[in-house]
Amino acid sequence: MIRCILFDVDDTLMDYHEAETAIFRRLFAEQGRAIDAPALDDLWEKSWLYWNGRGLDRPGREDVRQTYHERSRQAVEDLCAYAREKYGLAASPAALGRRFAALMAEAVTLYDDALPALRALHGRFALCAASNALTESQRPRLRSLEGLLDHVFLSEEMGLVKPDPAFFAHAARAAGARPDDASTAGDTALAALDAAEAAGILDKLVIVGSVPDKGVQKMRPEVQEALARKGVPLVLASHVLSGAERGLSTKMGGIYPVEIIAHTLRMLSQGVKVCLECSVMALDAGAIPYGEKVVAVGGTGHGADTACTLTPAGANAVLDCKIHEILCKPS
Repeated sequence: MIRCILFDVDDTLMDYHEAETAIFRRLFAEQGRAIDAPALDDLWEKSWLYWNGRGLDRPGREDVRQTYHERSRQAVEDLCAYAREKYGLAASPAALGRRFAALMAEAVTLYDDALPALRALHGRFALCAASNALTESQRPRLRSLEGLLDHVFLSEEMGLVKPDPAFFAHAARAAGARPDDASTAGDTALAALDAAEAAGILDKLVIVGSVPDKGVQKMRPEVQEALARKGVPLVLASHVLSGAERGLSTKMGGIYPVEIIAHTLRMLSQGVKVCLECSVMALDAGAIPYGEKVVAVGGTGHGADTACTLTPAGANAVLDCKIHEILCKPS
């Protein structure tokens, strides 16, 4: 049962691009400079360059997690230093950075469907905002949603940075939900079990999950028992497209070949990546036959939203996997 919904803020509830565009228009006007569309495009491109350059696109990395908000401030100052040099702004990078943060606090750029969605869900679920953004900018922006959000979780205040599992465990407890209420606890597996049984294809069903994390099994015991009673194979294995390489990149930084494959598949959708990954895990476990086309269903932590037909290969020949058709996926 869903009890709590956590919304990211930037590029989920609010349009960060629109906010940054408005900020630079205001900054340039205050400095007595005009700014045109090519300059705005240039600054938007450089914004991502400096953001990624500070490692902020990898918040799960240990060294980034420990200094995330300091790096965020540095990335803003880097961008302002570039704007000052390229476009002749008079103020110092530090002063421009402080002004950027102050203007961001005023930049309430809600997507058109944000308020209708929150109003439709309000009272049915605990609605929460969860953000890694700087407190001095994000908390004032979220005051525009007072009365609709039950909780606001800001990583700088919590001392935890998404996607640290401890962040979500804390948020779940504060919102009155158990962390194991998430779909990784087996809700999707039960839905698949019911659907396969109703369609008379129970003998074709294989469920794939991840191995216990630090000794804690995410899939509830009653789900595993239900699968066993119906004779449905359950494969619990390390994620093929992360596993050992994720451990190396988290600890030591950098990016590794298998992670590049995973990120490429995510360009289609997270579910496409999961479909291929789970099929390879099932093949390697001997739960599905080699060389046969299968229908794979995957998604995100919110549940299944993608289906593909594909022919998996083993992990030692992952580039030989063939995705034949994406039957459905989020837009």
